[in-house]
Amino acid sequence: MSISNNFTTQKPLTILGNTGNQVLNAIPASRVFIKDVDSTTATPLDSYVAYSFKTNGQTPSGWSDAGIMDTPGKLTYKKNEKKVETGIDKVIRAVYAESKEATLDFDLVQIDDYLLSLLGFNGSVATAGSSMNFLVGQEDVIQKALLCVYVNKLDGKEFQVYHPAAYLNCTFDMANQKMLVKVSAELVPFTPIGATSEALFALTIFA
Repeated sequence: MSISNNFTTQKPLTILGNTGNQVLNAIPASRVFIKDVDSTTATPLDSYVAYSFKTNGQTPSGWSDAGIMDTPGKLTYKKNEKKVETGIDKVIRAVYAESKEATLDFDLVQIDDYLLSLLGFNGSVATAGSSMNFLVGQEDVIQKALLCVYVNKLDGKEFQVYHPAAYLNCTFDMANQKMLVKVSAELVPFTPIGATSEALFALTIFA
């Protein structure tokens, strides 16, 4: 007997969301942009001032392009829950969030003086037009505003991940005969305008 229903054929969602048709599969073409930190106590909730728009492949106003990403990167949000247990039988009475954390990790392949300066490394021009010197290790904590843009290659829908003041940890690595700058961003809490609770990052979806 042939079985045919939505579960066996895995028909996609036909529900229309606020941004139109729901994606069949999110296959991201990604880019990351960096600038000086925004306020962590007065970050706009729904609009990021001059860059609340779909990029359409262009660098947003006020941001600096960090170049080609080796992979789409890895966005992680983790909420650790704690159980409240009572009695010798350890009966669960309640559950609460013990901690929340978020990180954004990505690899950049276009290592050169522009990128190293953008990431916050201390550089000085040794010879104008031909050489620049970086004393890696002199820098203290690097903090930047991040905007990571993911464009779905299937339908052009755009996902933007924004954080106003991420702490960046940069390392150098060799992979597949390429030299990479590996960036790990710690996304600390911030309070958007109009909100009473802190957030770890903002995710905006554009049709």
